[in-house]
Amino acid sequence: MFQIVLSLVIGVFIGWNFHLFYIYLEPKHLIPKSLTLSQNYKALPMDEAILPTATLVPKDEENLSTVAKKIINLKIVDKRLVTSDNEKRDKSPLEDKNDSNDKKGYIKNKYFQVLLKQNNFSDAMAFYMEGMPEEIKTYQLILKVYFYDKASISPNETIEQLLQYIEIEPQNLDIQLYLAKLYRDENEFEKSINFLFELQHAYQDKKLQRVNDDLETTITTYIKKLNESKSIYKLIIFLEDIISKSSMGEKYIIQLAELYKSLDIYDKAEEVLNEINSDSTYNNQAVNLLTEIHELQIESEKYPYKIPLNKSGSQFSVNLKINNTPLTLLLDTGASYTFIDVDKVPNLENGKEILLNTAGGEITGELYLVQSLTVQDIELTDFKITVAPFSHKHMDGLLGMNFFEKFNFKIDQEKGILYLGNH
Repeated sequence: MFQIVLSLVIGVFIGWNFHLFYIYLEPKHLIPKSLTLSQNYKALPMDEAILPTATLVPKDEENLSTVAKKIINLKIVDKRLVTSDNEKRDKSPLEDKNDSNDKKGYIKNKYFQVLLKQNNFSDAMAFYMEGMPEEIKTYQLILKVYFYDKASISPNETIEQLLQYIEIEPQNLDIQLYLAKLYRDENEFEKSINFLFELQHAYQDKKLQRVNDDLETTITTYIKKLNESKSIYKLIIFLEDIISKSSMGEKYIIQLAELYKSLDIYDKAEEVLNEINSDSTYNNQAVNLLTEIHELQIESEKYPYKIPLNKSGSQFSVNLKINNTPLTLLLDTGASYTFIDVDKVPNLENGKEILLNTAGGEITGELYLVQSLTVQDIELTDFKITVAPFSHKHMDGLLGMNFFEKFNFKIDQEKGILYLGNH
């Protein structure tokens, strides 16, 4: 008899727990009827969404009844779902309603997280748009963490999802600035800059200042990258574009003028500097830069020939021709004559023996008169050279003072240019 009574008590207890479980779950009220999910949507793991403290993860083929039995058998009790009769009696109807809303809100948040975890982003966004204002605030925090975590794994997919989300929430500045940063991190500087320019039209006051700060940081970083990669002409085009768009255009005018000056394009440097107003904070810089440019223009008239040099260690060499034979000679203003390796200029005639002073001591060479020495547009005729064995890797000889004394000259070692002018 005792065993029969015990069995009845256990049966009633299990049945009552099932009853409570289904009442508080209320699955038919959790998801709005108007929400349309994609065909690829995967079934929500009920124990993960409703009882996150449980480590039990049901398989896809398990139904709610199977899950419920496992929960009861393992004695997993979530206080959000099960309360005692005494607790119920102590609570007011308003408290009961608040508890019910808290439970539903908790379940919705977990449901939203699971959609994101399963990479059902479109479904998550559909669910997001059905949320109440307070719910959306929570979803936004969840999304922020989601985007930050995902960017380290799949930045390109994160960018696509950020763009989708921004279409839904076009006034979420934090997310918009994060998208601009992600573009920058992926070296998509022009996309980042163009996007930030668009944002300038959408905000005012402190929010606009945040956009401007990010824009200036991105432009500065990109300019540095282009300088480091020696992409000079790409940098010129970029600066010209920024000047036409940015409210800080005069700042970039100074940088563009400096760039033109470094390339000896003085007329363009003057042209852009003249765009700066006299009452501008950059006016003094512009005036000083114009003065430097005028001095350089005078000097450039003194040295009309600019010969590019090759640098080898601490030495410079120049490419030229002797009797139409291409040669590469080291610059040596300490050598009286231009000196050529005997094997590099064949078929010379009427040579005269001569003693030559070298770093290794005196050697015997021959002095010749060649028909021409040509460097770019400069041609010297009846030019004297000395010829002897010369051992130097990749070099054919020395360009000596009998060449340099025919010109005013200076060597710009930083730019690697030999400037020549007439006496």
